[in-house]
Amino acid sequence: MIPQDNLVEQEGDLGGEIVEMSIDQNSFGHIMSVLTTLYSDREMAVIREYATNARDSHIEAGKEHVPIEVLTPSPFDPRLVIRDQGIGMSLEDIKDIYIRYGASTKRHTNEQTGTLGLGCKSGLCYTHELSLVAVKDHWRTVVAISRTTTGAGAVEIISHAPTMEQNGVTIAIPQARAGDFTTKVHEFFSFWREGEVTIDGQPPVSPDGRKLGDNIILRNIRSAEAQNTDDVLVMGGVPYRVPRDKNLFTPPNTSTDRWGQPHCSLICWVKMGSVTFTPSREALYYTEQTERTLKALRHEIENRIRHLIERDLLTAPTPWDALLAAKKWRDEGGVYVEKPAYKELAIPDTWRPAGISFSVDRYSYSNNGRAYYGRISSISVDEFLKYNVTDLTLPPQIIIGMPKKFTVHGDLDTNVKVKIRTWAKVHGVMKAFAFHDHPDSYWLTGLRTVHWDEVKQARLPRASRNYEGEYSLMGFDGQPIKMKNIPATTQLLYVDGIEDARKVAPGLKNLRRWRGPDAPEIMGVVVPPFRLAKLKRLRPTSKPFLDLYQEMMNEQVKTIKRFNWQALKLSHYDKKLLLALVGKGVKHPKILELMEVANGRVDRRLRNLVEEYYSFHSQVGYHNKLDREKFDENYYSELEKEFPLLNHHHTVRERTINHYVLYLNAVWEVERKTAAGKLLELEYQAGLALQAALQKPTTPVPEAEKEEAA
Repeated sequence: MIPQDNLVEQEGDLGGEIVEMSIDQNSFGHIMSVLTTLYSDREMAVIREYATNARDSHIEAGKEHVPIEVLTPSPFDPRLVIRDQGIGMSLEDIKDIYIRYGASTKRHTNEQTGTLGLGCKSGLCYTHELSLVAVKDHWRTVVAISRTTTGAGAVEIISHAPTMEQNGVTIAIPQARAGDFTTKVHEFFSFWREGEVTIDGQPPVSPDGRKLGDNIILRNIRSAEAQNTDDVLVMGGVPYRVPRDKNLFTPPNTSTDRWGQPHCSLICWVKMGSVTFTPSREALYYTEQTERTLKALRHEIENRIRHLIERDLLTAPTPWDALLAAKKWRDEGGVYVEKPAYKELAIPDTWRPAGISFSVDRYSYSNNGRAYYGRISSISVDEFLKYNVTDLTLPPQIIIGMPKKFTVHGDLDTNVKVKIRTWAKVHGVMKAFAFHDHPDSYWLTGLRTVHWDEVKQARLPRASRNYEGEYSLMGFDGQPIKMKNIPATTQLLYVDGIEDARKVAPGLKNLRRWRGPDAPEIMGVVVPPFRLAKLKRLRPTSKPFLDLYQEMMNEQVKTIKRFNWQALKLSHYDKKLLLALVGKGVKHPKILELMEVANGRVDRRLRNLVEEYYSFHSQVGYHNKLDREKFDENYYSELEKEFPLLNHHHTVRERTINHYVLYLNAVWEVERKTAAGKLLELEYQAGLALQAALQKPTTPVPEAEKEEAA
């Protein structure tokens, strides 16, 4: 591109000595390092500079319609590759261009983008080394471009040999981090014309919007595809953002959002040399030339938009088409047409339908068929036309002719609600508008509607009645279950109500795990007491859920007691004391029993079983008051009551052990003597009772009774 030099006209001087500035000979390395790293967006700089160089090469070779090739990094080849089929470069070209900063062969024409002589070094701002393969006039040159210790660039010639390949240049830049290039490659090349580039063999996705000509696109920035809301100028394949204060188009006030930002933006392609840019090509210089170009574009865009809107509205065959044309400008271009008219009639943007209208909103089949109604007094054109179903295979979503039946509180009559809900469910309609009259018969001639007479005829298919005694149940999740769908081998576990089901539902998983994979399947159901007799007749194996759960817990207790479970009740200090008393002559039988328990090993499986037992009980048994065996109570709390002096046994020494042995044996002697004394006392009392019974006189029998007996 021909550079725009800012020449200064000098008129006179101050009479002093004039000394021109120059570059310090010892600072060339530093200056070249600064020129290499002048980009703020390093990845975009690499894409932009090498892509425009390839494009310029195609223009010079007369191959404007041959696309350059771009390959994005992949796991198999983590490099960004840009390949052209232009004029290529010889070894001398490489030495002249890549070695010298500021060297350029494109300052004599506006057909090409390059002009600064810095872009070919841009790869060094991202990576320390890249490769270049150049072919020209049947000579193939491979070079490595890298940064030196001073920060400047250097070129190393790898090979230079004859070849039969066609002219062209291939640049390969290794990717430092995954994802550095791919998104920005698609963003940059989206502004290139069709046929100028391919990305991984495919053309780039062009920006959407309303075309105002060959070089202008109007975009609705509220659309999901709009990634940036600024206007964009594209020159030589390079997009430049235009800030908000220099918008290319200022629509009417109605075309802004609540923050005052416009709903539309523009993309304009301009000729080379039309605007001035910074040395990094990342922004525009707002020089007189740039301002003149922007002013001319604003005038052109405003005239084009006005002309196209007038053409679309005036040439519309019907009011309905004019309405859709105005809506299309809003949807595609984000431009709210100021006072649109069709045949001198203003096109409305809001309607106030005759009477009161209602919307059937958020229709939910999972919510027991309920529908929600909201009164509306006005509706915008855009909102209204969203529900104009143009697909003839689908039902309309706008109801007209709804009767004016209301309750004393102003609510819609229940019978009308039921009719709308039934019609919506029959046709699978999720949202609809219902009006008393047609909102506007003049403008809405193409609107698809359904009349109330058709709505009120809708009927739900009658549910088939079961004459074979079909028995239905309710699962723990509250969903109905038909008995015919339950396998005959499945055992049913029942509770009385849904609240009970919520309490025991976690236990189903525990039961299945305890029973094992080979056991018959079980299912939890809710059965009221008055239906229990029939369930027993149909499924004799069914039983209360809590009964089976208690059986499972009882079986767990039996399994636990096969181990040395008493050892769980002894603390570390208890075991230490009891083991220290072994072989010391203790005679107390209870202590001897505990010594055997303490000497036994606690299996890890035992602890797991006890933890599982407690977990099962906490999930279901606690809330339902099931019996629970206590394995974690400490024996020592009971021993302290019987042997108080054992309360201070944390330090086990030989003398202390001897004292404990004397103490325990003394307790045993007292208990034994007390038990023997109690036995003697009992024997003495029994002997007295027997002696008294033997010495008791017998009552004489009267003579009359003797004679009668005889």
